[in-house]
Amino acid sequence: MSAIERLGTAGYLEDSDAASLVEDYTFLRRIEHHLQILEDRQVHSVPESEADVRALGHRMLGRATSPDAFLAALAACMDRVRIRYEQFMARFGAAE
Repeated sequence: MSAIERLGTAGYLEDSDAASLVEDYTFLRRIEHHLQILEDRQVHSVPESEADVRALGHRMLGRATSPDAFLAALAACMDRVRIRYEQFMARFGAAE
């Protein structure tokens, strides 16, 4: 997160983009932590079973969250991060 904040401070990211990336990073890390607690080991992928996705969604977004709503929120988060990465690389990436 400090790298994102430093990129914002240095003017490489708009304040709103830096804030959004910090929020998305925090969300993704919370998911990872919950998965590791559930599995009692290092885990980096969303479970396949609907019951496990439901349980993870409840922990992340509340009891009223359906598995589909959680997966949609996760996909939206990942899309935002990907879009900002592509924008950053298009603007500041190495010349080909």
